[in-house]
Amino acid sequence: MIFGKYAAIGGGIAVVLLWPLAVGQIGQSAYENELKKIDEPDMELSNVSYNRGYLSSDAVTRITFKNALRQSLEEEGLPSTYQINHTITHGIAGVESVSVLDMQPELKELAKTLWGSEESPVVIKQQTSITGATDFNFTVNGLNAVEDGYKVVSKPFILTGHQDKDAKTHFSYSLSSLNVIADDNQSFDVNGLKGEGQGFMDQGVWVGTQRFDLSMVELKGDVDESFTLKDLSINISNELDMLAAKEGQDKDVQPKTITTNNIFKLGEFYTPSTEFTLQNVELGVGAESLDRDSVIQLYKLSNAMTGEPSERELAAIIQAVDEMVEKGVKFSLSPVKADLPQGKTSFDLTLNVDPGINKVSQNVQLLVDKIHGGLSASIPTVLIRAEPSLNYFVSELSNMGFVEEKGTNTEITATLKGEVLVSPTGQEFPLMYLSQLFM
Repeated sequence: MIFGKYAAIGGGIAVVLLWPLAVGQIGQSAYENELKKIDEPDMELSNVSYNRGYLSSDAVTRITFKNALRQSLEEEGLPSTYQINHTITHGIAGVESVSVLDMQPELKELAKTLWGSEESPVVIKQQTSITGATDFNFTVNGLNAVEDGYKVVSKPFILTGHQDKDAKTHFSYSLSSLNVIADDNQSFDVNGLKGEGQGFMDQGVWVGTQRFDLSMVELKGDVDESFTLKDLSINISNELDMLAAKEGQDKDVQPKTITTNNIFKLGEFYTPSTEFTLQNVELGVGAESLDRDSVIQLYKLSNAMTGEPSERELAAIIQAVDEMVEKGVKFSLSPVKADLPQGKTSFDLTLNVDPGINKVSQNVQLLVDKIHGGLSASIPTVLIRAEPSLNYFVSELSNMGFVEEKGTNTEITATLKGEVLVSPTGQEFPLMYLSQLFM
């Protein structure tokens, strides 16, 4: 199906963008050294040729996709190995390069179907100064395709940015519109996609900030399936926490932990079939001081798996989780907000596990005993009263000092200590009773 091809191609392009801009490095030896240093779990890069000239050079890089991405490409009948042709011009102040896909016969056929031309739909232009800093422009031509009962038209996808000699990067990208029309007059529209980021890759894990924005997504046609989504944004922040060097130690201390904060926002979601409207949604997910080595290990393991984990992979995952928990975990789900038809609702949760639990996988009860944190919720009272089991649960909590009525909302506040919730008045509510209350 044509959508599968788009997804596979998009996945391939996304991984290529993670590749350090080796071609922009000055000279053949620097280029080859950069290729050797690349360690990406989803792909393997190698130099096919490098024909060096006085004023210009030509190079060919082979990219072989692996793991789940390779499987996705092959399922769509697409190659898992590609070659990129580079034309490199040498100047006094640096080098410039233009890189395009080597259009193999199957790629020419696909490009003609999707883009209306057999030429490479992807062009990468780079300018590298003698200091090693690189400016780059990555363009994917706009789609113009008709296949399998669908017509797909889009504006070009454009990514621009700058990378310094230490591979620290800032970038921005945009796709102003994508329109899909089916023979039955159903349509799918995407408008105002854009994003930006600043940071670097640490063994496959992005360190820095990224932002993604989408003005509108709309599915029209069959009323039961139609929906409109407006003003979507995702903000991602990953920071390395450096341990302070003690007196007499080398000041170049390696980072030990990662702190991540991610915010999802949605202006409006509307379904005409039910006339349901959800507005001003906000979801925050964060984790503080996660063990860096464990995070990287889990990332590599998850990307290497193409299906159910083997016994060896599962053992490695358990070991990484054990090591992470042993060094402490702080998790937050905050804020969680939404404007429902019945009123405004919000929820906040923090969970902490102090360092020192050895091999938690062999003693989960110890984790349960050691966990602590807090929660708060504000729910429209009319929504609680409309659900008998929820209404009964809130009534029980109210008798123990967990609940306070404020205007049209019911507010719940609790501290978590192991297997019990503690109210502001000091009364305890065992978590094991929750299942009984909702039976």
